[in-house]
Amino acid sequence: MSSPGTPAGKDTKEALLDAAEAVFAEEGFQRASIRRIVA
Repeated sequence: MSSPGTPAGKDTKEALLDAAEAVFAEEGFQRASIRRIVA
């Protein structure tokens, strides 16, 4: 994965990864959805 170009981009990337980790832990890989991650 390439690095974001701005500090705000880095913050957004980290927030998305944190949200994805939480959704995957709660729902499992098969049931996780992008819609739930970005909500």
